[in-house]
Amino acid sequence: VHLQPFSPQFIDPVLYQWNVSGDCSLHPVAGVTLHTRGSQCTDFLSIQKHIHLLEVTGSSHYRFALDWPRLFPKGDVLSVDAEAVRYYHCMLTELQKKGIRVAVTLYHPSIQSQTLGLPRMLHAQGGWVNTSTSDAFVDYATYCFQTFGPLVNVWITVNEPNRLTEAYNVSAKERDMVLRNVLMAHARAWKIYHEHFRQQQKAMISFALHADWAEPANPFVDSHTSTVQHFLFFELGRFLDPILQNIAYTDANSCHDCFQMPHFSKDERSELKGALDFIALNHFTTRLVYPKLKQDIKRSSFVHDYGCSFIADPTWASSNRGQAMVPWGLRKVLRWVKNRYGNTRPVIITATGIDDQSSYNDHLRQRYIKSYMQEALK
Repeated sequence: VHLQPFSPQFIDPVLYQWNVSGDCSLHPVAGVTLHTRGSQCTDFLSIQKHIHLLEVTGSSHYRFALDWPRLFPKGDVLSVDAEAVRYYHCMLTELQKKGIRVAVTLYHPSIQSQTLGLPRMLHAQGGWVNTSTSDAFVDYATYCFQTFGPLVNVWITVNEPNRLTEAYNVSAKERDMVLRNVLMAHARAWKIYHEHFRQQQKAMISFALHADWAEPANPFVDSHTSTVQHFLFFELGRFLDPILQNIAYTDANSCHDCFQMPHFSKDERSELKGALDFIALNHFTTRLVYPKLKQDIKRSSFVHDYGCSFIADPTWASSNRGQAMVPWGLRKVLRWVKNRYGNTRPVIITATGIDDQSSYNDHLRQRYIKSYMQEALK
């Protein structure tokens, strides 16, 4: 039986209910006439709860992610789930009614999931190592632009692609393919939106990078200082440079010898150039870094990971789970981005926060948000 949301029209809850465990039929109740109606957004009680929470907190913006496997169970447009489409359309419509601006993430990888948040069929074919996933993403993005676009103010194509590439336990060459396929999927989706939807819908589009700051564990040791630069280029530069820097990367031409970039053809470099409307950063903390010991790493893999180890400064305030609260780290990462890419694109902090376990007296969270906002405004 395919279950549909069903709104009761009477106070008595037993008059309207699914006969799930019976003979799969709804039977009339003696003396009661049921007047049916078309489906409505109020069928989804979770939407009303979300909207209420946003209203009581005075929120003007709201960001959430679409569930790619839920919308496209088999990974292609032919398998679209109409009920999932209706749910998201209702959510966006209700947000628009309340005057809340919406940022929608097309693909939010779930590192804990076996499929990394991909439709199962795409994951079985190799996931982002396979170029077919890049093609499928472009089709999925195009469908979402067509279906939800008029109700969306900001699109995030992929959340934290710099973390996604590290989720693949594959060879360095295959990991480069993941980076290349994700970047090209984003660039192609951006181009489709720019050419076919932007004039009518007027939304902005980008991907959101995890953007923690790093400091040398020992600022008086050159290798520690250079490790910071390696970390930042690996964290941010390998995604932003091909789009915002006029550099023709090849396998032999690395970013200031920090890491090797996958090869992009001339046409691909042209597609990548300028393919984002703003720089989206997810910033949470700052860490101390130092080079990995030689016995812990082979030179052949050094250019394909962060190439460093992390430690925490015990003098920094931190949460119960060990997340350090270092407000000036946000200011430094914003300055690094500005110094490297200039004012060519606006910068938006798309995620931040700390794991305060208190539901009501969340003083740590309040202190975190206030201090980080102060640093961002300096």
